Amino acid sequence: MLKQKMFEHYKKKAILFDESRVPRTKNVFYQSLFSLYKKVCENTENEIVHKITKRLTMSRTERHPLKLSNIIEQANGKEIVVFVGKVLDDDKILEIPKITIVALKISKQAKEKLTLNGGEFYTLDKLFYISKDLKDVALVKGDKNNRKCTRYFGASGDKGSETYPRTRKGARRGERRIKNKKK
Repeated sequence: MLKQKMFEHYKKKAILFDESRVPRTKNVFYQSLFSLYKKVCENTENEIVHKITKRLTMSRTERHPLKLSNIIEQANGKEIVVFVGKVLDDDKILEIPKITIVALKISKQAKEKLTLNGGEFYTLDKLFYISKDLKDVALVKGDKNNRKCTRYFGASGDKGSETYPRTRKGARRGERRIKNKKK
């Protein structure tokens, strides 16, 4: 069966839009992981598997990394936490509850801190070995608006707007951010 494809000409470039969502990376491990979850997704109706396959197709800016403290907050007391992205260490937190984290990557410091407190880390391809029914799994998501560039989105001159203006850094006084009092 041929898939319907549309062409849209924008600034003398043909951009191809396809029905299927596929990750654009050249990483072989990532592509094989996506194909595994795509096959499992077609055969099951589990919501967690469908959400993981959707998050595997997202861009890197939408798969924002998470700190260990944010993962523990969003875990809601469940033992297995699944995150499609990279897990980072947090200096604020010293003791971690005994949990199992399943993610794409983890930093060295976060892995050391997790194993010292009795936790475990697995990659996403080993999720079905850990829990077969996926009932005790908490799916965690990072905040994509946590990047530095998002503070410049919007109109900086409007009343009540908290967006930063784009300025040159070379000026002596510079352009300060306008702070209007909220009514």
